[in-house]
Amino acid sequence: MKFCVIGLGHFGQNLALNLAQMGAEVMALDMKEENVGFVQDAVSYAAVLNAADPASLKMLPLHEMDAVIVAIGDNFEDSLLTTAYLQEIGVKRVITRVINPVHEKLLKLMKVHDLILPEEIAGQRLAKSLIYTGILGSYEIGKGHGVAEIKCPEKLAGKSLIDSELRKRYQLILITIKRMADADSTAVHIGTDETDEVMGVVDPNYVFQENDVLVVFGTDKAIRNFSGQ
Repeated sequence: MKFCVIGLGHFGQNLALNLAQMGAEVMALDMKEENVGFVQDAVSYAAVLNAADPASLKMLPLHEMDAVIVAIGDNFEDSLLTTAYLQEIGVKRVITRVINPVHEKLLKLMKVHDLILPEEIAGQRLAKSLIYTGILGSYEIGKGHGVAEIKCPEKLAGKSLIDSELRKRYQLILITIKRMADADSTAVHIGTDETDEVMGVVDPNYVFQENDVLVVFGTDKAIRNFSGQ
């Protein structure tokens, strides 16, 4: 697959690098040379370019991209102009990072339906981790359901998966179990660090241990109850 990431701040850099690591062809663009330098060795093509200039955009093979992601996070006007020019060019799919509520409203008026709100997502996850102390990370799926990483509760340590009756008693589905490289980590995230150990499909006879992190799916209420709140 082919993607173009425009705007290589912290979010754009991580997006471009993750896409490249997953095997995608990635074109990375930014106005600042130092930002381009962070990713140029990892992506297929990286260039210093003002994406708010339509002439510059038209020189690129953007029609070949499966999606163009406008990851600009610090310039309201440039984000809107870049998005508008991409629509004019007729790229297959435009995904734009939302900077603020006004920006979001304007993008919706422009009929841009693929919107990214990284700060809002991060804020929700941090809030949950602070209020529900057993939850290390969470991902909202919708309609009151989500996936969460939860420290193994004391009530489960020493019990097998089958004896815990996780689905029947707690209305949760166990996706997998992982053990973080840093046992004291309280980082808010969904996903796996390269040094984390992930079990994959868990055997029904597996016995839970205190340092296990359970990745579960269920309703928000079930997740809260299970985490001990």
